[in-house]
Amino acid sequence: MTAARPAAPAEIGSPEAPALSRDPIRRELEQLHQRQHRTLRSAIYARLAEPSDDGATVSAKVNGEEQRFRVVATSGELDLRRKLAREREGDDPVAYIVPFSRQLPRDLEAMIAGGRLWWPQIEWLLPRRFGARSGTPRLTSSKLRGVAQREGTRVYGRGDAPSIDLDDAWLVFLRDRLGLEGLETEAQLFAATLLDRDRRGNALGALLAAVKGAREEVTDVLGRRMGPSAPLILAAWLEDAAVELAAMAIVGEATRAVLNEAKGPSFTLLTTVLEMRVLQTQGHPLRSVLGKERISGLSRVLVDLGYLVPLVWQRLAGDGHDPLRRAILGEAESILGAEQVRPLALGSNRLPFVFEHRCKAFVEAVAACAGAADVASARRAIEAVDDAAAQLLAHDAAHGDERLEEQVEMAARLAAFLGEPEPQSAASPHAEVIGLATFQATVGRYVDWARQIVRSDGAGPFGKGLAPLVQRVDQVRDALDARFARAYAQLVGKKGDRGVLRGAALLDGRSAELLLIEDVLARVGLSLLEQQEDLRLLVLCMDGMSAANLTELWRSVARTSFVPVSRGRRLPVLAHVPTLTKLSRSALFAGRAMTMGESLDTGRDGDRLAHHPAVVRMGESPSVLLRSDILGAGGGLSDDASQIVRGDQRIVAVVVNAIDDQLKGSAQLRVALSTATIRPLRALLDAAESTGRLVLLVSDHGNISSQRFVGAAVRSAGRAGEESESGARYRTLGPSESAMPDEIELPAGALVTPAGVDRVAVAVHETVRYTSVLHAGEHGGASLSEAVAPAVLLAPRGLLPELAALDVVEAPLEPPPFWSRERAPSASADLDEREASAAPQPPAPAMAPLPRPAPPAPPPRSAPPAQALLPFGPPAEPQGVAAGPGPESTARPELSEALFKSQLFRQQIRETEEAYRDDVKRAIALLLRHGGRMTRDRFAVELKIDTAGKGVRVPGFLTRLERVLNVDQELVISMDRKGQNILLDEHLLRAIFLEEGDG
Repeated sequence: MTAARPAAPAEIGSPEAPALSRDPIRRELEQLHQRQHRTLRSAIYARLAEPSDDGATVSAKVNGEEQRFRVVATSGELDLRRKLAREREGDDPVAYIVPFSRQLPRDLEAMIAGGRLWWPQIEWLLPRRFGARSGTPRLTSSKLRGVAQREGTRVYGRGDAPSIDLDDAWLVFLRDRLGLEGLETEAQLFAATLLDRDRRGNALGALLAAVKGAREEVTDVLGRRMGPSAPLILAAWLEDAAVELAAMAIVGEATRAVLNEAKGPSFTLLTTVLEMRVLQTQGHPLRSVLGKERISGLSRVLVDLGYLVPLVWQRLAGDGHDPLRRAILGEAESILGAEQVRPLALGSNRLPFVFEHRCKAFVEAVAACAGAADVASARRAIEAVDDAAAQLLAHDAAHGDERLEEQVEMAARLAAFLGEPEPQSAASPHAEVIGLATFQATVGRYVDWARQIVRSDGAGPFGKGLAPLVQRVDQVRDALDARFARAYAQLVGKKGDRGVLRGAALLDGRSAELLLIEDVLARVGLSLLEQQEDLRLLVLCMDGMSAANLTELWRSVARTSFVPVSRGRRLPVLAHVPTLTKLSRSALFAGRAMTMGESLDTGRDGDRLAHHPAVVRMGESPSVLLRSDILGAGGGLSDDASQIVRGDQRIVAVVVNAIDDQLKGSAQLRVALSTATIRPLRALLDAAESTGRLVLLVSDHGNISSQRFVGAAVRSAGRAGEESESGARYRTLGPSESAMPDEIELPAGALVTPAGVDRVAVAVHETVRYTSVLHAGEHGGASLSEAVAPAVLLAPRGLLPELAALDVVEAPLEPPPFWSRERAPSASADLDEREASAAPQPPAPAMAPLPRPAPPAPPPRSAPPAQALLPFGPPAEPQGVAAGPGPESTARPELSEALFKSQLFRQQIRETEEAYRDDVKRAIALLLRHGGRMTRDRFAVELKIDTAGKGVRVPGFLTRLERVLNVDQELVISMDRKGQNILLDEHLLRAIFLEEGDG
């Protein structure tokens, strides 16, 4: 039959009287007078299809004799009374057509045949109410017909199907009652009954009870058309117990493994608790299950209901349904209230107490890793952390909680960092400084970012439970900071000669070097402009941006048209120490360190850049735009600044103070860094891209978060510091004063100091500060986070061919191996392998999926495994993608083969162009091997649908997958909210293609 659409609410509430012509009126009269009545005067609830039939006669058989009834139209009660009074003295056959009411006053009904207004109910009209022209004999002789008679002429569906059977009519009836467009599966029925806020089930139950056998009839139809759970769902709805049944379904899903065992002490304990719940709850929807089979029947029913939960739960998504979900989960937890029973349900990804248990397990695993005695022990503990993180992130309570997900991911990464060997001490101070600066530029920046995230929320579900992990990482970082600062102070000596930092040193048997902040412009950007006259450069100085800030910011920068490039390996950059803006930024633009007596006013940066040796050699006149020059409406980029960047000047420098200004803000506020939150940034990149400018994204120095200042005492700046200039992270030293163990002593250099004061103490440990005001962050010290300044040369992708002639190639910013759960022999060896060659380097592996928990014991019918566990992602650098599956990916050929053989899949894939069918199958198999989740970029590269690695063609290809897999709009395959990950729901895949189909 053609699907009949449900009637509109207005039609349901006030149905219009059916339009009858003379022949249907004849049939109604014969139906009415099958029994002998005391009068032939008849009244039919109807309206005339043809107004001209008013006064006409129709012949109908009454008691075997032909009677000619005169048709009389009426327009209201008074009109009917007048016409009845006119005919009162005789008993002529009259058919009064009454369109204005479905009931008449008692005195009027006493005057007509049957003692009531006749509602048209014969076979020709009944199918029309269900959207069909005719009905089968099963329908016309069914209990549904009696139910429909009691509802007058209510229309259940619209359509024009040739015929309708009893089963389809009941489904149309229920669709109308539930207000659905379609009703074909148990999951749809279950969700709709739960979402029935008007509690229409009670009224329907009373209606069905009024027609003997009607409830049994619809129950049989649902069991036959949908499955064994459908009658139970209907019964629960009719008895206003849908939430209770849903709670039992949640329990069935959570304890499926135990219920499928069907024996043993755990099974006995669980089924005893469930049986008592059913018996002790009045009108429980599962009471009927406790028949002959009793326990085995109850356990089987709960397993079947449990399979419906993933399908139903999707329909209950959204904030609007949050009270309903909480009510269901609350009832489920009350069923499993006994402490002895709860361990049997720890496989649930929905129950709140399971989430609490997994949070505790994650904290315990993290604490064990933090307490590991050595690297080998830490590596063993890391596996437990990964497993606990995977289980935690699989829970519904973690889904959509971006703060929690990020905190778990970062904590697991910090745990993995503890399993990495620490950088070994170098043979010379020069090599030590280079090695540790390289560590900070490639590894430490990720660790710093992760520390900030993990430490940021002590009031969440973990409380202070992650503190031991962060403290252990802090100890490692403190030791590295101390090594770096000692080597730096030893190397530059009492004269503060930064020149000794230039040049190469042997590091792990290989030549390595770094860049001083004063050499960055010449070495990274201006040298290219000297070689090629048509190149232009934007020096984008993000004042105070640390390497960790760049790591966070890179997530959004990587989504622009710019790609990171380099000529040879990318070198770490060392800021001026003390790490002050007036020292480091002045050195950046001047191309040399400032000397004693020179002005340190940053407002003179334009003059410094104009006199930079490389700029002078080229004869260029650069523009330097400071805060007041770029500030536009709403904090965005001013039009004048945009025009300058888009203009023809070869060298334009812009200073963006957003990060440094934020450091001076409240410690109670943390702003996520992106091209959206730093208002001028995206506009600057767009302006540079429009004219094909290279962009040198650089900082003058780093910073440290104030998180470790909390609870630490403020240190006195000393006598000399009180009498002269000092900062939050450095202080001047008088003749008789010396640096403390967690400080280093350096010459004052260009800093203005009182007579006789020529030295400063610079803080190394991250807890040391000399000011009482607690800001969001500080700089000025000698920690790696402050001293290593990020510098990345960016190029519009279209400029790459031109740059290749200058040996400048794409050089992705790659996360360290531990970030993606892979190990490398050593950080320095890995760095050398990645960056030594000027040729394009292979991209880094994307995040491999976390280990999956063991699936439950096989049930009688195919059971979905535990929810696919999410990999940590997206990686901080979207360019970092892999050409093959990660080491922890597990092949799933048996599931792929079963899917491809299923009848429904074969039917669905016929809708795809033949040329793409193999690609669709490869994509599905690939996603299954990776646990149902892959980053967009990795997915694109592995399938070779976008060799550029940017994933821009993925949405188009994903559309083909959706047409095949998303049957009835079920989200089997989708893309996450941020558009960074492809998600395949294995639960739905199994339920739709392998359980409900023939696969």
